[in-house]
Parts: sequence; structure tokens; C-alpha cells
Amino acid sequence: MVKTRVHLIRGQPYFVFSIEDIRVKIDYERQQESRQQDMLQLASILHDLKTPLNCISGTSQIFKILIEEKQPDLMGHLKNFDLSLDFIFSMIEDIEDLAKFSGN
Repeated sequence: MVKTRVHLIRGQPYFVFSIEDIRVKIDYERQQESRQQDMLQLASILHDLKTPLNCISGTSQIFKILIEEKQPDLMGHLKNFDLSLDFIFSMIEDIEDLAKFSGN
């Protein structure tokens, strides 16, 4: 509970803060800093996940082009592979959205 009082000295406001006020402010600032660090770490982790997944997705597209004519029976496997990648990308986007929402 903040117990700041304002006094006027010669017409100028003079603020009096209690030790509790200062502790509350310090705790709040620490929480904000910790939350910011958590968000940066999460963004870094998500980026580290997306980079190799983009490479895998591109490689899958190349395989589709190469295999489509020569071995069409493998196309079903590549479609399942792509569906799995899409699911993982969707999960990452959901985590990013949740992080943005909780960060505000």
C-alpha cells in the first residue's frame, strides 16, 4: 500500500515517501525487468526453433518437386511431413501471440 503524502512548502509540492513506498516501487521494477528478460528469452527460443524448421520446410518443398514425377507413392509421406511442419509453425505462432498478450 502506497502511503505517499504531499506537503506544500512555500507553495511548492514536497513528496514524502515511506520505506514501504520505495520497496513497492523496487519490487514492481524488478518484476517488470524480469518479465522483459523472460520475453526476450522466449523470443530467442522461438527464433531458434523457426530457423531450422524453415530450412526443413524448404527442403521438403524441393523433395516434392524431385519426387513428384519419379516416385508419386512417396507424396503422401511428404504431405504428412508438411502437415506436421504446419502444426509446429502454428504452435509457435500461438506461443508468440500468447507471449505478446501476456507481455502487455
